Amino acid sequence: MIESKNHTQDHTPKPYPDRQQTNPVNVKQLHQPHNKPLWLSRPSLKFTRSPLLSFKFISSMVISMSRTRSIHNLVSKLGLLGRFGINSTSTHHGFSRWSGQVGGNPDGILCDLRTVSVGLRFESSRAEIRGDDVEQVVDFPGGKVAMSSQMRFISTSDDQRVPCFRVLDNDGQSIGDSPEVSKETAVKIYSDMVTLQVMDSIFYEAQRQGRISFYLTSIGEEAVNIASAAALSMNDIIFPQYREPGVLLWRGFTIQEFANQCFSNAADYGKGRQMPIHYGSRKLNYVTISSTVGTQLPQAVGAAYSLKMDKKDACVVTYFGDGGSSTGDFHAALNFAAVMEAPVIFLCRNNGWAISTPINDQFRGDGIVVRGRGYGIKSIRVDGNDALAIYNAVCTARQMVISEQQPILIEALTYRAGHHSTSDDSTKYRPVEEIEWWRKVHDPVTRFRKWVERNGWWNDDEESQLRKSDGIVVRGRGYGIKSIRVDGNDALAIYNAVRTARQMVISEQRPILIEALTYRAGHHSTSDDATKYRPVEEIEWWRKVHDPVTRFRKWVERNGWWNDDEESQLRNNVRKLVLAAIQSAEKLEKPALAELFTDVYEVAPSNLLEQERSLRETVERLPEKYPTNFSKIARSYISSIGDGTPLTYLEPRTSHSLCLPKVKAISEMKTTHLLTPESPSRLLASASDC
Repeated sequence: MIESKNHTQDHTPKPYPDRQQTNPVNVKQLHQPHNKPLWLSRPSLKFTRSPLLSFKFISSMVISMSRTRSIHNLVSKLGLLGRFGINSTSTHHGFSRWSGQVGGNPDGILCDLRTVSVGLRFESSRAEIRGDDVEQVVDFPGGKVAMSSQMRFISTSDDQRVPCFRVLDNDGQSIGDSPEVSKETAVKIYSDMVTLQVMDSIFYEAQRQGRISFYLTSIGEEAVNIASAAALSMNDIIFPQYREPGVLLWRGFTIQEFANQCFSNAADYGKGRQMPIHYGSRKLNYVTISSTVGTQLPQAVGAAYSLKMDKKDACVVTYFGDGGSSTGDFHAALNFAAVMEAPVIFLCRNNGWAISTPINDQFRGDGIVVRGRGYGIKSIRVDGNDALAIYNAVCTARQMVISEQQPILIEALTYRAGHHSTSDDSTKYRPVEEIEWWRKVHDPVTRFRKWVERNGWWNDDEESQLRKSDGIVVRGRGYGIKSIRVDGNDALAIYNAVRTARQMVISEQRPILIEALTYRAGHHSTSDDATKYRPVEEIEWWRKVHDPVTRFRKWVERNGWWNDDEESQLRNNVRKLVLAAIQSAEKLEKPALAELFTDVYEVAPSNLLEQERSLRETVERLPEKYPTNFSKIARSYISSIGDGTPLTYLEPRTSHSLCLPKVKAISEMKTTHLLTPESPSRLLASASDC
């Protein structure tokens, strides 16, 4: 939130970053503009200068155009004939045949040019006198304006901040009248919020694995996504920013369709032209996301105006963040919507951060909600982590924009509990404690779950059933792959699953994912000490209770296929074989050093030859550190020439490999197609330069 410049910044976690706490209320506070704007049925010229300047303008026009018909045309174009009660009774030049009243004067238009000029500036100059002529109320275009002799500047903000509409407290308790939500709708809202959480987690990990190039999560903002979508009709058109995949999820966009877009495959509706998370669906009235911040706002207004012209029973909803409100498109869109009375809902996710820029570095006013009044737009501030409040506010706003044919601005106060994207590390610019506090205290999914549980619509079994696919196995579904989870400590289960999977992948010619749940009972490697990060008791328990070898031995013993004698003999024989193999391996010589640099390139590149030369020099300098057979190394060679004739190995005369002059000679002959059967002799001759 906004702090005064003299306020000392407190870095302890707050209910909203860098802002004072907004007191939630259980009554919606829709902020009406002072007066309804004057909507004009056709364009008309309105003077915006002072009456004196208007007088000078009209005077000069009348003097220069007197005794001509042009003044009649001018007045007609200005729309003055009807407005001032002036009627043209003759087409004769001049003004003698004109009659009418201007400002109550029956003597015609030329009798008082000052009155005409004032009339041009103010359609009605009739004033209401209050008190001892201290204030005068003038009927100014757009509404009456009180004139005052006191000079007063409008305050930067009200004494109290705009309250925030809330239905559920942080513990999921209703603090007022709950909106009418059916069990089916409530359960779907919660299920989709959980689905969005799980999907975000897996796709985020997929990006970290290098499987997709980019991803962006909605952690902490699930309620704004899902609950707002639940309050809309499928006919309503969505202009999203990039953190609204939940709206698509609610409307029926499948996880497979999300995956197709993120992987830019042939099934991607965008044909791979967009980077990941830039979803779009013509069928679901979801306009494709654009990376450029704020451009969707004026586009949404134009689409809303087209719905109005076609008299559609629908509206447009456009989403944006607090950073989007700092763009020029935001201001243009709000003014455009207000003037054209377009049925559009502006839904701002004020999550406190525009990537790494906090909101107190973006504006000094009371957030986004107060800006609506400046453009003549009804506005409301809502708790963005309260799914019921979001649902109720958007549902009511939708009814208003369609019935009243005018825009509404909703500011949802929420918090981005994740990084801005996979290209961001938010711990570099905000405390980890603040992030964890918001996740723990204000998690919208947990809050809504408590409410549906109190209504008897949800329980632990259903929660487990919904989340049971969380893990590796669920990723297969996300990529359109059949999957199975198997007990990795059960040899028979693994055998059966893999054998069946093999038959399926060969017969169906498609992949299968198997997740084997097991436990690493040893250290990660000889470079690791597992007891530093997990209890010894845990390791020993898994070894004792879940050892897969012991479990399978008991099964084969029960079948009469194994006994203690066979067990002892097997272990002794294996031990002898391993020890003998170690002794034999130690006695064998190491491979020739040249083997590190051959069998890869037909012509070794210069950087590889430099590495070989450096290694040879090291071996010669420290022979005691390396095996004795390293001094018996053949030179590098060329595998073949252009016509397929093999080249003989170049026997070493020294301990050096091919030198750079020789490599250059080879490269030149290769690139100019000069390799012939006589090339080896030429190469040997060039070796004398080394």
